[in-house]
Amino acid sequence: MRGLIGEAVTADLPEIEADACVHALAETSDCQACADACPRQAWILDDEALGLDTAVCDGCGLCVPACPRGAISSDLPVETLLFRGRRVAILACERAGADGAGVMPCVHAVGLAHLVELYRQGVRTILYAHGHCDSCDRYGRGQSLPVAIGRLESLLENRGLASVKARAYAPEEWCGRREVLMGSGLRNAGADMSRRAFLRGAAGEVVQRGLQTSGIRLPARAQQRRGLDEGLAPKGGQALYPVVPVIDGERCEACHACAQICPDGAIVLDRSQGAYRVRPGACSDCGLCESVCEADAVQLTHWLEAPSESRVALVETRCRACGAPAWRVADRDDEGRGLCRICAHTNHYSNLYQVLG
Repeated sequence: MRGLIGEAVTADLPEIEADACVHALAETSDCQACADACPRQAWILDDEALGLDTAVCDGCGLCVPACPRGAISSDLPVETLLFRGRRVAILACERAGADGAGVMPCVHAVGLAHLVELYRQGVRTILYAHGHCDSCDRYGRGQSLPVAIGRLESLLENRGLASVKARAYAPEEWCGRREVLMGSGLRNAGADMSRRAFLRGAAGEVVQRGLQTSGIRLPARAQQRRGLDEGLAPKGGQALYPVVPVIDGERCEACHACAQICPDGAIVLDRSQGAYRVRPGACSDCGLCESVCEADAVQLTHWLEAPSESRVALVETRCRACGAPAWRVADRDDEGRGLCRICAHTNHYSNLYQVLG
């Protein structure tokens, strides 16, 4: 499968890291997030392969935030302005009549993981221009930028961190006059600089010293480089997480499949402590743990308050039928069988009798 995911052929098309795709990690995955988010149906997904029809793709980038593992990346330029120690991010849709730095095919290609990374880099104000989204053929298939901003604000409020200020501009408001919008936007965001002072430009030395422009590229696979808690660590015992892996101890057969398949380290088998360690801040919501669990004991629950790490206690035993080492959930009643998972499923003694009889 991993060899069937082609690379983008032009700079305008998304880039695919085949090894990161869930379909390259497990054939049992049922993920089709990229195909669901694509407004032009450029992603081709069937039982044999996942591919991108480069003749159909228009480079909108909406598949980028949709991919749970960040296997898809695109060149999403964001202009940042440093004003009196406050970093401001400016981005605009190409269909909003905008020009210059910060313009991208669709602002909704910026997702929660991108916003978290910008926040880590010090961005506290976001000004963006969008086209007429309601009538746009790209809009409505996936998560929108306002939704992503709202989710970021929920995370920050829950964790007691400084909030972000965001303002959206329609095409008729933007009109390619970023400087004017910056003056108004910063005032609305709480800065103490008037629009008139901002527009003086060369006449105001304070403005020249306090305002620096730099281009920034949103990092590819930001959600894979570090967990959510890095830089946004919760201050209390529990915090809000976009996704929380929950293991049902009554169902779990301690087969370790979820820990072995998890590419993010969100579920880890700690043999020394005899437990599964679950870290929601590392989870990318790829769904592989759910796909491989034959007992349906793992569930990904969204937008839940949970501790930064939890444990499911395990007990190491030896199967009384085959003698092989085995694990079981500490609080689970195995009905006195003392059998490993395989023997419990295959009726070991019955098969042994048939062979010897």
